[in-house]
Amino acid sequence: MKLQIGAGPSLPTDDPIDLLLDCHVRIRHFTALATALAGAGQAAAAHRVDAANGLARYFGVAFPLHGADEEELLAPVLRRSADPEVLRAVESVPGDHRAADALLEILLPTWRAIAASPDGGPALLDRLNEPSAHLRSHLAEHLALEEALLFPEARRLLDPAEARALREAMAEKRLR
Repeated sequence: MKLQIGAGPSLPTDDPIDLLLDCHVRIRHFTALATALAGAGQAAAAHRVDAANGLARYFGVAFPLHGADEEELLAPVLRRSADPEVLRAVESVPGDHRAADALLEILLPTWRAIAASPDGGPALLDRLNEPSAHLRSHLAEHLALEEALLFPEARRLLDPAEARALREAMAEKRLR
């Protein structure tokens, strides 16, 4: 069994909402990989190690940056909305991120232990089943809300200069 680590190439864009959507593609890929790893007892040890390394790296580095982009950069734009449903959803985003973080507190150490094990830590895989499935379903709901409600509203609210500034702020965070 081969576990696909990479989520594929990103599309070149200067649109900050497209960049967030591109992150959503990666989140879906890595949550699927997390559930695949949980059931990968028959996979080659090297594949389990690679998958666990990829998951620890993505969810330990990139995923928190995405959440910060939404909370620190996008939320202030969305709070200008006159739509009460949008405003309620914006206020729910940090709680959704904290719920994912709580699951990652369980998953990250396990992925790191699997990655550090020469045999790919097959005995650790059972620890991944429930939290991986919860993470995947929780984030699927979260992403769907953002894509259906928040991102279209952000596109409506952002003027070209604000969109450029948002894109630049997102890029700057990744250079730190």
